[in-house]
Amino acid sequence: MFARGLAVYLTLAIASVAQAGAVFELLPSPPQDPYNPCGYYAPGEVVTVELFARQSTVGDDQYLRLVQLDFSDSDSALGLPASTTWAATDRHFALLQDEGGTAKRFSNTFRGKVTLPEDLGLDITRQLLLSGSSFTSVKVGEFDVTMPGAVGDYVLDVVNSDESHPDKGGQVRFGYSLIMTEYITVWRADTGDLTGGTFTFHVIDQALIASSPGDQKSLSRVQKNIAKLTFDADLGAVGPVAIAGQVEVVQLLAGGALGGDLSASFSFDIANDGGGDPRVLVVKDTGANMSEAWYAIRNVGWGAVPAFEVQYRVLPGDIDGNGFVLPNDVSAVNAAIGPCPTGDCPEDIDGNGFVLPNDVSATNGNIGPGPPKPDGHDCD
Repeated sequence: MFARGLAVYLTLAIASVAQAGAVFELLPSPPQDPYNPCGYYAPGEVVTVELFARQSTVGDDQYLRLVQLDFSDSDSALGLPASTTWAATDRHFALLQDEGGTAKRFSNTFRGKVTLPEDLGLDITRQLLLSGSSFTSVKVGEFDVTMPGAVGDYVLDVVNSDESHPDKGGQVRFGYSLIMTEYITVWRADTGDLTGGTFTFHVIDQALIASSPGDQKSLSRVQKNIAKLTFDADLGAVGPVAIAGQVEVVQLLAGGALGGDLSASFSFDIANDGGGDPRVLVVKDTGANMSEAWYAIRNVGWGAVPAFEVQYRVLPGDIDGNGFVLPNDVSAVNAAIGPCPTGDCPEDIDGNGFVLPNDVSATNGNIGPGPPKPDGHDCD
């Protein structure tokens, strides 16, 4: 599986106290499955959660002195330590506080990575200045969370906002000078100065693992385009399956908008994969219902599989799916002239079951770039 360049944000908002407030952001790494990019993770997948900080209001420059995270309210299946974790954000020290209140201090030199209880690693990056004139986020550190082995939703809570003990619960400290021990204000979760602090991981076990054409590639016909989606578990009996409306086919529009569902004009069939298992969903346009534009095939209600989405551009003649129709595509169509026994040959531009000279001509007449992908259709 391959990582996809997207992100899911969680904000820990700190109310404005004294001269300025601050915001913490938790940035989990994207799911490794490219077909489930928006918050769905696999059992056992290791997710790196990065912690960023920035000011929420413009004020004086401030040095963030200390960050305290408390995982006590996190779902126990995530395997995080219930003890409070301290981590200094300058180069001078990192302080760990265990459940019994015993402090473990690392002094004098900066340690790039400190091993915390139960192998929770927090990477302390550098001395952090929260600029009073900028809202730029600066990375404070990161830690890993291993997804549980069972399907379900699991809550990560890093502040434990109902904890009032001074050595527990989420808190931050900041100061105005380079002196390590000097700080002006302590903001705590239990007082309401530090808010937010939760993120829900969705763990699924049955996922889309491959598609033909590949996600973000091209459908190369002017009509009767076909997409084959392969899953990691059986889908049901081989043959037609009535899932129009549950699996949608929609055009991608600007600003993240979607066109109307076209799935009523498509056929859906379950087919065997190379191993003889019924794990392939064949989605076929029964006519010419797709123009040169971007489309998504997405599950919005089919209970046989979890949510998925694949996105394609329709670009007749783009045989290699790179977003351009080029002379090599013309050559590929010309080399494939003859019958298409499988019925899904990408070189069969008009979808009539044969690759003929008119398919070569259609490809040659469409040389150039494909349609750009509208904005707003990536997870962020």
